[in-house]
Amino acid sequence: MRATDPATARYDVCVRFVTIAALLLAITGTAAAMSPATSTRPALVLADLDPITLRGVRFKPGERVTIRSDGVARTRRASAAGQFVIAFPQGDPCDFSATAIGARGSRATYKLPAHLSERICPLP
Repeated sequence: MRATDPATARYDVCVRFVTIAALLLAITGTAAAMSPATSTRPALVLADLDPITLRGVRFKPGERVTIRSDGVARTRRASAAGQFVIAFPQGDPCDFSATAIGARGSRATYKLPAHLSERICPLP
């Protein structure tokens, strides 16, 4: 027989709420783990703005990668973990983009995201 005590009823509601919340978090966490954000595709990530420094991630281990920006081409070799770092001392962060192409087919691009551009770049 079910208790009709208000304290017991509140407890039952809380237990149901926590159970549902835990299930939703578990489902959301699983979906997030399978999302493109955790992709295995190569990427160029901003490491620093002064000088502009990019970190290449998820390239093929040992791959020779050519990085082009503003007509300048430079080469790096990806580490065993598929990473490299490259700096562009003359780059303007407000108008900077780069493309990295690996000898084994890896490819990634970088452009300053709008939310960062709004913070660091003067208005025209």
